[in-house]
Amino acid sequence: MIGGTPMLKPITQQQREKIARYISEMTWQDKLSQVQCIMGSFRTTEEIKEAAAKWKVGSVFIGNQTKERFREIADAAKDADVPVIICADLVHGAGSRMFGATEFPHYLACAATDVEDSMKQMGEITAQEGRAYGVHWTFGPVVDLCLEKNNPMMHVRTAGDDTQRVRRMSKAFVEAVQKEGLMAATAKHFPGDGADERDTHITTLINGLSREEWEQSYGLIWREMIDSGVMAIMGGHIALPFIDPQYEEEALRYKGPRPATLSKAIQLDFLRGELGFDGLIVSDALNMVGFGAHIRREEYGWRLLEAGSDMLLWTDPVQDTPLMLEAMANGKLTEERVNDAVRRVLELKARVGLLDGEEAFPGLPEETLAKNKDIAQRVADRSITIVRDVFSSLPMKGLKPGAKVLTVTAQYEEGYRNKRDEKDLVFIDEELRKRGFQVDHLLNPGEGKLSDQMKEQYDAIFINIKYTPRYGSVRLYGESFHMFKGSWWVENPKVVFTSFGDPYKLYDLPSLHNYINVYSNCEVSQRAAVKVWLGEIEAAGKSPVNLDN
Repeated sequence: MIGGTPMLKPITQQQREKIARYISEMTWQDKLSQVQCIMGSFRTTEEIKEAAAKWKVGSVFIGNQTKERFREIADAAKDADVPVIICADLVHGAGSRMFGATEFPHYLACAATDVEDSMKQMGEITAQEGRAYGVHWTFGPVVDLCLEKNNPMMHVRTAGDDTQRVRRMSKAFVEAVQKEGLMAATAKHFPGDGADERDTHITTLINGLSREEWEQSYGLIWREMIDSGVMAIMGGHIALPFIDPQYEEEALRYKGPRPATLSKAIQLDFLRGELGFDGLIVSDALNMVGFGAHIRREEYGWRLLEAGSDMLLWTDPVQDTPLMLEAMANGKLTEERVNDAVRRVLELKARVGLLDGEEAFPGLPEETLAKNKDIAQRVADRSITIVRDVFSSLPMKGLKPGAKVLTVTAQYEEGYRNKRDEKDLVFIDEELRKRGFQVDHLLNPGEGKLSDQMKEQYDAIFINIKYTPRYGSVRLYGESFHMFKGSWWVENPKVVFTSFGDPYKLYDLPSLHNYINVYSNCEVSQRAAVKVWLGEIEAAGKSPVNLDN
């Protein structure tokens, strides 16, 4: 804060004049294209060029591609009259969605270090690597609170359940991402996910806190984000009844309070008017049921705009632009709202230097990427928490080279939010073999494959539970549950239980004699876990979630 004014990066007079000129030269079709963000990951290079040059979209989203493909898509979008802003979910390092870039531990793991420098380093490297391969705008940080242990999407994506820690860590990330002007950050998901055990991909969530409760939790975090100068906020498909209690009787089959993305009261009156946010509001994705179940497909675009979104995530400009033009002609969508949204989109582009002329995406030398990965490893090394150790058997310093060990992964069979999470925990076995151990491995072995005989066969058994964000439920089920039957593991100090995702696995398995939270399944977290098991580093992480119950 400076003199009580939020520190949103100012727009220069020269930039204002350029923005005014762009707007004056646009047709209404051009303007309605400018507020649309398309999914670029599944489009060919030629399709990206057409979307930029012919349909004049304002933004292209990329996810789960190589860093080289990111750069190809960004280069293809340069044919537009108005520069296209490239965005991505670089939520825990550029490598979380850009293969070949640096992947930091998940957000919850970084928060477990309880050191703002962890977020600062992640933010700086995210901006450096992201921009080098074409990304101007990240949809992070996730500033939601993990208040409901059964929510399948929050846990490792958040900084925990403590308001003050979430404020500190998220502020450090935002300021680091934006400080060099390379990238815009996005705080999400307003007005706050994590207070409902359900998933906005499947239904509209309800943040049912009272005004007082919200102000002392989510409210403090959102005000911190605004004061920190975050350039964008993502509206969630989340209702906030104390602001907009209107019960929708005429929505398509849905009966309940409307989500923020369809509420002027939440986004325009509350977020802009009362909280004072003057940056860009981007909607969460249009294909999510928490939004789409309310209205007909032909209403998506204009309803989002009229309710306060400035950028619409994952539209189809061929379908949506004519429908929004029709809504304007019918008086359902106002010229004032469209012009305001376009101005805010262009201001975001100005803040990251997109209106300053032609840019190149030079990539980064391998030495820089290697240095960045070392920094990510050091963050992971500080993040792990030993939650329980009844027999004081951790770390397992007695294991010597040549010892025979078994690693067992318990994970979902399907339903992952991020396809990359389907991979097994391969770096654990690699690290153990490096140290001279004989390693056997099982994936979801099912019932009867593990038994008391294992006590004699192996010097150590590492049970690794990998429940990362997914659609549906985060509780143990299916093949990954059956392996625990028979209680072969009870009171066996040779068996070590570690969670590489959801930190609440003691809720599912409260009788475990030991339990470690790694909070992340990425490569650096797997390598850090082995170090902790063997006593090479201390388990220095401080739990960012309350595990008392």
